Amino acid sequence: MRTIVFALLLAAVFASEMLVTKEYTDYLKKHVSWEVVDYEDNVFRGWTIEEASMFLGAVMPTQDEDTYVPSVSVKENLPSAINWAHSSCDHGVGNQGNCGSCWAFATVDMLSTRCCMQGKDHGWLAPQELVSCDKTNSGCSGGWASLALKYVISKKGLVHEACYPYKGANAACPNQCTDGKNWGASHVCNCVGGFKTCNTIAKMKTCLQSGPVIRSVPIVLQLQGWRVQMRLQRQLREPARC
Repeated sequence: MRTIVFALLLAAVFASEMLVTKEYTDYLKKHVSWEVVDYEDNVFRGWTIEEASMFLGAVMPTQDEDTYVPSVSVKENLPSAINWAHSSCDHGVGNQGNCGSCWAFATVDMLSTRCCMQGKDHGWLAPQELVSCDKTNSGCSGGWASLALKYVISKKGLVHEACYPYKGANAACPNQCTDGKNWGASHVCNCVGGFKTCNTIAKMKTCLQSGPVIRSVPIVLQLQGWRVQMRLQRQLREPARC
């Protein structure tokens, strides 16, 4: 009983810890090579760990995805670096708001970019469709990219952002676009050939040859010497022909 109570107390203390502090920001500026945002300009200033946890929306399904997702073959003689941000198909960075929809944003960003790279630029597709309409996932309570891609295949794509603007909240799935266009006919960027698993470094490099991939990473939070690691999705998902 004492152990359980102690664990609950620790959880409560960690949850109330601030996600960003000026002391830790100043420490990072002295010890890392990458650019650190000033404490005063950090959008997470004043947020607790518990409040920030709403953004961790990757929820792994119970079944083994690798049993039905084909693996990609590895190519040789790969370039040392690729920066897709320099592509004319980069649609910028989205903001999921107070909703655990990172899985939907990752899926939409990858599809939007790959569709554009194949000469069909429909702009930014609608993550809200996945949040509202994909019932295999849980909307703002989290989801999994491979399940989202299966939804995309079943609907022959996604609608564009103008058809269903992002709400940052769970909402009913519509049957008509906000801009007046036909809901069904507005679906674009279908993953005709399905998607692949790139679960090694070599396979990841191969997948990146044809465009961006979906990747979830472990989130590490530094709490006054304590390191709490929340492991998220480890697999890379790449549509074969989107």
